[in-house]
Amino acid sequence: MKIRAGLLFACALIASGSEAPASDDPRPNFVFILADDVGWSDLHVYGNEAHLTPSLDDLARRGLRFTNAYAASPVCSPTRASILTGKYPARLRLTNWLGSVHGVPLAPGLKLKEVTIAEVLRQAGYATGLVGKWHLDGLRNVPKKQGFDTVVGTPRRSVALASYYLPNQIPLPRAAEGEYLTDRLTSEAIRFVEANQDRPFFLFLSYYAVHEPIEGRRDLVAKHEARQHELGVRLNPAYAAMIEGIDQGVGRIAVRLDELGLSERTVVFFFSDNGGFSHRGAEKSGVTSNTPLRMGKGHLYEGGIRSPLIVRYPARIRPGGVSSVPVVSTDFYPTILELAGVEPKSEQSADGVSLAPLFANPATDLGRAAIFFHYPHRNSQGGARSGAIRMGAFKLIEFFDDEHLELYDLENDVGESSDLSSAQPETAKRLHRMLISWRDSVNAWMPN
Repeated sequence: MKIRAGLLFACALIASGSEAPASDDPRPNFVFILADDVGWSDLHVYGNEAHLTPSLDDLARRGLRFTNAYAASPVCSPTRASILTGKYPARLRLTNWLGSVHGVPLAPGLKLKEVTIAEVLRQAGYATGLVGKWHLDGLRNVPKKQGFDTVVGTPRRSVALASYYLPNQIPLPRAAEGEYLTDRLTSEAIRFVEANQDRPFFLFLSYYAVHEPIEGRRDLVAKHEARQHELGVRLNPAYAAMIEGIDQGVGRIAVRLDELGLSERTVVFFFSDNGGFSHRGAEKSGVTSNTPLRMGKGHLYEGGIRSPLIVRYPARIRPGGVSSVPVVSTDFYPTILELAGVEPKSEQSADGVSLAPLFANPATDLGRAAIFFHYPHRNSQGGARSGAIRMGAFKLIEFFDDEHLELYDLENDVGESSDLSSAQPETAKRLHRMLISWRDSVNAWMPN
């Protein structure tokens, strides 16, 4: 077994029988910032000229930006589960968003037997905190049972927000009346960092934004309404305000890490749980555009699963890097464990691979055969029951209802406009066989 620096340090403490100052601990801190429904095309650094995201632009300048990063699912709960467990949603049997209709849960939640990244890090001596959205347990709330010592801004059951202005359904005892939810969650995240600055910590900051209702902070909405008229920019002012609200939160956290002298040894991730919400049913009447990607949330086309990903870690990442290597949300688990010097538990199946080699060389081949997706559900965005595989430049989608296949060359057709399944039938068949074999290996359940 490979013993890393973190384990050596822990062994030294045990041998000495004393506790060294936590500030001498060589292990990195982790701040994982997860946005809800932010699309790959929503950030300025990804080419959106209408949205203002200076803090995320700066995070990319100081870190590594990924152009082929995927959420493991086109909807939220399965992707969240994949981040925290390192397992594909199909293996977890958690393939749909969690909620209920007339009191009946749509899907079972994350099982307590699953070992989350928070549980492993807590056992290794990390302070662990969840601030914001959980959405992994249907009608129950159990993040404290799955590794989080501090839990703030998480309701007792999954809720649909009525408003982003407090008070609302989100329990935040320190919030002022009329305060904006995104701002309060950022303040709670900073509070956690300040309280744990003298020991290694793992913070999972899970914003509710930019999920509906589309309600930006009023001053920012007014700002973008003025921009729209003065500059002739086409945008949704309320949505642009929500994007900028998240960006301001990222900026506040980055500044506080700098002030506390923690930036050099803190790994900051920014990611989104699925693609942007661009469709309601078959109609294109969502709240954002994922152009040049096809479709959006709820679909296995690129607009539904390709997400913005930025990682900053000054100790290991050269500023301004860009990686086009395909990666997926199951990769965060092994990445964080490797950086923390913690060996995964033998019973923890790893569907992801560590992204750490890309920190030194953004073009590194991670040695992965393919990335897989499984979404056997219909949804209100018009998404079909389907599965997909990405291998190299090619992506195959299998539609379960009529069993047809679509094949795309993403390097030359990122918008998935030209189906190559008829022109390249052997490639389609080969990828389809791989997809079926993978489904069998994870015991994925299929629709009747």
